[in-house]
Amino acid sequence: MHLDLAGIQAASGSACTTGMPEPSHVLTAMGIPHQLGLSALRLSVGRQTTAADIETVLEVLPKIIEKVRELNPAYAATD
Repeated sequence: MHLDLAGIQAASGSACTTGMPEPSHVLTAMGIPHQLGLSALRLSVGRQTTAADIETVLEVLPKIIEKVRELNPAYAATD
C-alpha cells in the first residue's frame, strides 16, 4: 500500500501466487523461513522502466520499510 501511494507498483510473493496469504512456493522450496517469506517483495523491470524509476525506488523503499517496521508489532518481537 505504501509503495502504491508512492507510485511504485510492487507485489508480494511470486507472480503465480499474487494475492495469496502464504509465502510463494518458490521461496518455500528455497528454504526461506515462513515469516521471512511473508515479507517478500517482488519488483519487476521492463522495457519502459527507466533509470529514474529505479532511482526513485531506491530512494523511497528504505523509508517505507522503516515506516512499516515501526507500525508492525510482530517485527519488534523478532528484533
